[in-house]
Amino acid sequence: MHRNSLRFLLKVTLLRAGVLLLAAALLSPGRAVAQARQPSGQMAAFTEQIFTREDADLAITLQEAIRVALDESFDIFMLKEKYLQISYELEEARRRLRTRIDLVSTIPSISQEYKARWYTDRRGDELVYVKEGISYLYTALRVEQPLLTNGRITLGSRVLGYDHFIDQFTGILTEIRSVQPKMWLEYNQPLFQYNSIKGQLRDAELNLESLELSYTEAELQRINRVTRQFYLLFRSQRSLEVALETFLQSDINYRTALRKYEAGLAPELDQLSLDVTRANSSDRLVSALNNLERHQRDFNRRIGLPLDKRVWADANMEYRLIDVDMDRALQLAMKYRSDVRQVEIDLERSDLELRQIGAEGKPDLQLNFGYDLTGNSARSDLEASDGWSDHFGEAFNGDNWSPNTNVSLTLKVPIFDWGRNASSVNRQLSSIRVQQRELEEVRADLQRDVENRVLALKSAMRRMGIQEENRLVAQMNYDISQKRFEKGEISSTELIIAQQLYLDTETLLTSAFIEYETAMADLREITLWDWETNRSITQRTTPPKPFAER
Repeated sequence: MHRNSLRFLLKVTLLRAGVLLLAAALLSPGRAVAQARQPSGQMAAFTEQIFTREDADLAITLQEAIRVALDESFDIFMLKEKYLQISYELEEARRRLRTRIDLVSTIPSISQEYKARWYTDRRGDELVYVKEGISYLYTALRVEQPLLTNGRITLGSRVLGYDHFIDQFTGILTEIRSVQPKMWLEYNQPLFQYNSIKGQLRDAELNLESLELSYTEAELQRINRVTRQFYLLFRSQRSLEVALETFLQSDINYRTALRKYEAGLAPELDQLSLDVTRANSSDRLVSALNNLERHQRDFNRRIGLPLDKRVWADANMEYRLIDVDMDRALQLAMKYRSDVRQVEIDLERSDLELRQIGAEGKPDLQLNFGYDLTGNSARSDLEASDGWSDHFGEAFNGDNWSPNTNVSLTLKVPIFDWGRNASSVNRQLSSIRVQQRELEEVRADLQRDVENRVLALKSAMRRMGIQEENRLVAQMNYDISQKRFEKGEISSTELIIAQQLYLDTETLLTSAFIEYETAMADLREITLWDWETNRSITQRTTPPKPFAER
């Protein structure tokens, strides 16, 4: 059976039942030679249960699997959502600099209370019980504009309708009613404080830059995981192919030995040895089937397909010689990887935090300026018994308005804090020194990783070439050994050795191919360069934008 044409999967339920039935027949201690002469019916049913690439629910190449994973997998979904969260964080910091308008309204607030009060008159102190009530209507509009200087300008207006009465239950009722409009302008400016607005904005910008730098790398890491899972599935398929081919060949060899034994041309030992070999082959076949099922579910889970969907990993085991220059790989990694820049971003973020901590130990000077116009209907001749409309009219009469100005300069000087702020500053400085040293280590680690991956790829390419040649030699040796065994020129032991050698080279070739593909994926990940097409690797998916329609 030719290696390239042998591509199939086994129908799970029927094949497992067939293999177990055949294995039980082969391993039964009481079986007779007559039973061993009749496997042809079992083998016919056995081969009928084999289905090819066309029978799979989905035949998929590596690139198709990656495309499905980028659309459906949980890993890519989480990567996009993380990008969106950081984008919203930056938008939030930017929009803190925009004008904010708030409306506050209380319509109405009413409270009444029965309480005791002391009154002092010429007769002395007297305790009386009164009923006190307060009612008011309040509406305010506030417009605030933050400034890049960490200050703010506030423009506001409000209207307060106020009614207050005290009933002493002695026929005396005291009531006050007024309407008080107000318009004001305020300016507040910290002079020596840490600029929290700029700091938050810069921190959000650094967070987004960090994520944008690493987005392609994170995406490529997830693609690399899909690649490894794809080749695990492919290895399982190839292992099943080899296991079935080995079982079929073991059955042929056993029948040949049985005929020769019955004809008196070979010792019984040859027939028994090949019988054991055939039984072991059936056991390996069941094990290969179990591995395929497990890797099938893992692969579907990784790329986001239903677990019960049968997928054929369609890969061509081609040997492609690719020239990778070590110096160029190092240059590409230093140019495109974000490892160094990420540490630089962390350093800048730590510097922002150091400024914030240091400002807490410095004097704080606050400048406040305010100007308002306040009206009051109580300044007129109106009484509490007059209606609200009269009070509103008088409140907005310009003669009842009063301009007010307030200016303050507040200084806060830390005198003694038991060295708490100095300890915080020294702790942060130590953290910055660690990050500065880490920057040097990151450069060295990146260089070492690139060198290791380039050497791993070159080793995998050499191994792939060697195993291709070994497989051809082992196949020729096995074909010759089969013919020599039929002629009686070699024993069953020599035939089993040739068969096992061929089986080992098939397995080693598959392992070498997968090692080569994963080494190539690792090199692409560390250099962000596609060495087969000789171009840089860019984003495969588009990161979502905040406030965009989704």
